[in-house]
Amino acid sequence: MNNNPIFIPIASGKGGVGKSIITANLALSLANSGHSVVAIDLDLGGSNLYSYLALGNKYPGIGDYLTSKKGKLKDYLIRTNFENLQFLAAEHRIAFMANIAHAQKVKLINEIKNIQADYILLDLGAGTTFNTLDYFDFSKNGIVITTFEKPAIFNTLSFIKNFIHRVALKEAKQNHKLNLEINKAYKNIVGDEFLKINDIIEIIEQIDPELALKITDLCKSYHPRIIFNRGTHPDQLEVINHLQPSIKRNLSVELCFFGFLFEDVSVNLSSNKGSVLLDEYPECIASKGINEIAKRIAKFNNKVIPNSSDLLIKDTQEKFELWNSDLVY
Repeated sequence: MNNNPIFIPIASGKGGVGKSIITANLALSLANSGHSVVAIDLDLGGSNLYSYLALGNKYPGIGDYLTSKKGKLKDYLIRTNFENLQFLAAEHRIAFMANIAHAQKVKLINEIKNIQADYILLDLGAGTTFNTLDYFDFSKNGIVITTFEKPAIFNTLSFIKNFIHRVALKEAKQNHKLNLEINKAYKNIVGDEFLKINDIIEIIEQIDPELALKITDLCKSYHPRIIFNRGTHPDQLEVINHLQPSIKRNLSVELCFFGFLFEDVSVNLSSNKGSVLLDEYPECIASKGINEIAKRIAKFNNKVIPNSSDLLIKDTQEKFELWNSDLVY
């Protein structure tokens, strides 16, 4: 068991894109490979990770820990039905946990860092609340799930934009003058304009050049990983070429295009049965795709992947040709 676990926060710009079921099955795939894994449900307002691990909503978890103030968070870990895989529930029928106070959030983050495992997967709530953005900061290579629907892709880019802004603003928050200037800039936005991260850095540079350089380097150190879910054909990845100019211009961060999962009826079948996809349908296309992504996680860990878009397009085309006879939509 690793004393320095690899954290994998998994987010989405909107709900309904398959984030939780992917989290559950990535956790199981890594566990099946012999790694010690903890799957944590950090969607404190709408937890359902337990259902994709074939568990009932009956286990005390994060909400109980924060309200009872007893013991350590790791005491709430439970063993699943699968070897090497433990689970930490979100809230056990406790209301309003999505709005935990800042001090509780800091305590929770520190306690999660004390959990020992090879991999710790964090299933985050959809959207861009400050808490969700701060949980995503567990890694420089967090995963964002999207489908190919335009609203999902736009919300994915919005999530990453909000995250990078959050990173920069947290660094600048101690400087009162900076905060006033940045807030003024936000308030002056009109129409369909929006404040880019480079705009914020320019404001900071005028007051504190050294801090501006620090924030620039910090933002460049993040490489969020994008997984496209419910794809039907490799040609859909052409969307990457349309997105790249906007990403470089507006986000000032290099995305890593990390995975493509084909649409598969087995996903809904397993959900309706209350079973775990990888366990119930280990040979289905979705399970094969998830296993491939788990191998990629283990291979690259926290490494930057050069030319990720080209590699993903090539790999998806190869898998499409290899699995074509098995694809059922």
